[in-house]
Amino acid sequence: FKNILMKVSDNKLRDYVRYLDGVVILQSLLSEEKKQLAKALVEMHFQKDEAVIQQGEPGSTFYILYDGVVSIQKDGTAITSLSASV
Repeated sequence: FKNILMKVSDNKLRDYVRYLDGVVILQSLLSEEKKQLAKALVEMHFQKDEAVIQQGEPGSTFYILYDGVVSIQKDGTAITSLSASV
């Protein structure tokens, strides 16, 4: 069972690193740095129309959109949307 979990974990880690390779702001990182970043990622899931962050709140989390679409709103009005680029 432990081997199965480790294999799944290794596969997920490789997927994350592959995805991080395509994130423009992270392109200057070395392969090993991306691997360490991938190990630190915490996957979060949100429901449709659920707020990820609120305007005016201090930010303490760096989000990477892995799957789906997110709407960006300012003063309650949608100004744009972003799509994951997997």
